[in-house]
Amino acid sequence: MQVQSLTALVGAQDLSFISLWSPTFLIALLAALAPNAEAVLAKLDPTARARLECALSAPTLDTGRLWPALDCISCWKDGASAGYARQLAQLFPHCAIEGKGLLATEAAVTVPWTAEGDCVPALASCLIEFHDALGNARLCDALQAGCTYRIVVTTASGLYRYDLGDIVECTGHAGAAPILRFVGRLAS
Repeated sequence: MQVQSLTALVGAQDLSFISLWSPTFLIALLAALAPNAEAVLAKLDPTARARLECALSAPTLDTGRLWPALDCISCWKDGASAGYARQLAQLFPHCAIEGKGLLATEAAVTVPWTAEGDCVPALASCLIEFHDALGNARLCDALQAGCTYRIVVTTASGLYRYDLGDIVECTGHAGAAPILRFVGRLAS
């Protein structure tokens, strides 16, 4: 399966955007490239084969040579994924690493808002309650910078006051909208 994925990726010279959830997925694929190079090379056209051979001949994999049109990778950047997103940025120095915001199966909680990667609440997705350390529920207009909040959502499809177990920090405001950063999951 890795060889098929790698062959498709390497063969896509015009690849300009990658969207994935966890940065670890792409890191693992890249780590598998050198050990599987012969199998991948055998399935590529001559142009892609030349790009891969050139990229592999550098001291470290030259992702810019491998995917010259790639300029953005969208993935998780906060919480437990923060270190892996930084590693991905080192592997792809020619690309922007854009955070996805906080997305759950039940609802979109935040969306990217600024070029710097700040996220704001996805207010059209659902009703979002922000519970402070004392358990008090607030709406987004009452969030304070420097405070953390547990997320509870109510969706239009009938999911009522569902505690996602996710924690966000309000890091400031963009106009009236709070800027939110995913911190992690509620400790069990």
